[in-house]
Formats: sequence, structure tokens, C-alpha cells
Amino acid sequence: MCGLFGFYLKRPLSDTDINEGVKILRLISHRGPDSTNYYFDRSKGIFLGHTRLSILDLSENNNQPFVKNNNVLIYNGEIYNYKEIKNKYLSKNTLYKTKGDTEVLFELLENNDFNNLNLIDGMFAFAYLKGDNLYLSRDIYGEKPLYYYQNNNGIYFSSEQKTIIKICKLEKN
Repeated sequence: MCGLFGFYLKRPLSDTDINEGVKILRLISHRGPDSTNYYFDRSKGIFLGHTRLSILDLSENNNQPFVKNNNVLIYNGEIYNYKEIKNKYLSKNTLYKTKGDTEVLFELLENNDFNNLNLIDGMFAFAYLKGDNLYLSRDIYGEKPLYYYQNNNGIYFSSEQKTIIKICKLEKN
């Protein structure tokens, strides 16, 4: 189990936005005690946070957010057939720096623009930033949770509702 938390605002990020994002990310640290990292782009108004529970490829190279070619992935899940996807559907010329499923998912998204998510045998939720576009997705059965809330400021998303409730100052009912 890992944790995702992030937001994409309709304005540039301030120091307060970034500090609040880091603070809120700590609320889901129990989902991934092995690593906590984040990515932000002030001008785009994006903050992507991840807490990692290491299962495959325990090296630091597999920590997230996973950034390559100016695109960013945060991901919670497990792709059981990632080796098959890597060997059968992805370019043989790609130099991989990890041995896990995160980079395989990244390459699948990078090269196929979501057309081949049905190849995945597994459970997942992810946020993928490609250029100025943010894509949120989860497996068809929703095994890995992905909650979101949109308001006039932008969109907020997380593996748990409490982070969205806290940062958006919502009331439970």
C-alpha cells in the first residue's frame, strides 16, 4: 500500500501552498513508511506527493514521484504482469533504471497515451503529469482508492478522504 496526494491549482503555487501540501502529505505517511517525496511546479500550480511502501525493487531508484522526460508519475498499486508488458509491448531500446513496475507503468503511459491500460493485470491508482495535462486513473474495480474534489481553485486528489477534507477545509456529513 502506498499513498498519493496532490493538487492542480488554477494559479501558480505559493510557498504556503507547498508547505501545506507537505504537511497534508504527512497525514497519509502510514500508507508508505519507506519513503515520502513530492514534486511541485510553481508556475503550473501542481503539487504531487507520494508515500511509498517498498514491495518491488527496494532501491531508491524506484522512489516516487517518478520523473522522466519532464513528465511525472505517482502510483499506488501492483502490476502483476509488468515483466510481460515490458517485454512484449514496450520498446526494446528503452534503458530502464529500475527493476519494478513503476517505470513500466510510466513507459506504458508515455508511449501509449492510456490506450493500453487494459493490458494491466493488477490493481492501481495513479496521477500522471504529461506536459500541462494531469491524468488521474484507477483500476476498473477500484481496489486502490483515488478520491478527488474539484472547486474553483482547482482539483485535489488523494488515496484517503481525510487529506482532501483537511486541505479544502470541508465538513464531514
